[in-house]
Amino acid sequence: MPRKTTEPAANGAEKPAKPAAKAATNGTEKAAKTAAKAAKVAGPKAAKTPVRRTTRKKAAAAEPSHEHVATRAYFIHLESGGAPLENWLQAERELTVR
Repeated sequence: MPRKTTEPAANGAEKPAKPAAKAATNGTEKAAKTAAKAAKVAGPKAAKTPVRRTTRKKAAAAEPSHEHVATRAYFIHLESGGAPLENWLQAERELTVR
């Protein structure tokens, strides 16, 4: 196998090619070459599958639990006193609005 020479041929017809790292001195050229190589390595992009987006259904006026209403009625009583039935009804109204 013959040895490679770094000197130009005796007749001067061909010059050795510059290494790729020295040829691209501009940073944007390097970035473009890197991106091109990455695209070749990655291959063709696979078709994206559609993403199914689900939305939560809002509860249709869910009734608050007995314990929750009782707790709220108790705190209403502590804040302003009043009749227990009125406090209970106010607590139900407040909790069903939310």
